[in-house]
Amino acid sequence: MPRSISYQEELIESIKDPTQAAAYIEACLEETDPEVLRLALKDIVEAHQRMNQLSEKAKLLYDKFDKMLSENKGEEIYCLSDLLDVLGFHLAVKVKSDDEEIVTQTDYKNTESLRKKSQVRNKLNYSVIIEEIKVGLYSATVWGLPDCKATGATREEAIKNARQLLIARLEKAEIVSLEVELPKPEHPWMKFAGMFKDDPDFDEVSA
Repeated sequence: MPRSISYQEELIESIKDPTQAAAYIEACLEETDPEVLRLALKDIVEAHQRMNQLSEKAKLLYDKFDKMLSENKGEEIYCLSDLLDVLGFHLAVKVKSDDEEIVTQTDYKNTESLRKKSQVRNKLNYSVIIEEIKVGLYSATVWGLPDCKATGATREEAIKNARQLLIARLEKAEIVSLEVELPKPEHPWMKFAGMFKDDPDFDEVSA
């Protein structure tokens, strides 16, 4: 069952921007789930096809790599990623310049890619509402974000699609902490202060 049209169209339009596409792949690499990476690459290829920018060589390499992911679950990629992580490095996807190829390379500097990686690593927990729309079709809506909704043939696929949509959205957003100074509570006796200053009866009682 394909993902919801609105979600898929929004995603494809977004990753036509090379910077967004690079961030999308990088975020999916962090998931350490070969199926998430396969879906991401499929989306990237589709975006390039729509822009008539997919060469025959790229198509052949994509088919070959997709087959490798399907057969060995990307063990080599994730093993390399884990090794670099413990050594203090990480894999980063860069947008090529006019005279360079798009490559996955090791970035050990404190760059924007490292900042994005640290944001992804700061795990956020979201509640997701799962609904069975009909037999063979489920929807997953992120609680509090009604426009962050995806569908799938199974519960797991719907959740996975919602996660990808949320990741793509967070890549374009910034999460900040807002500190608010609360007003100091008034002492309960203060409301009686001066209440009887002009009351002659009070003067007689207190005399």
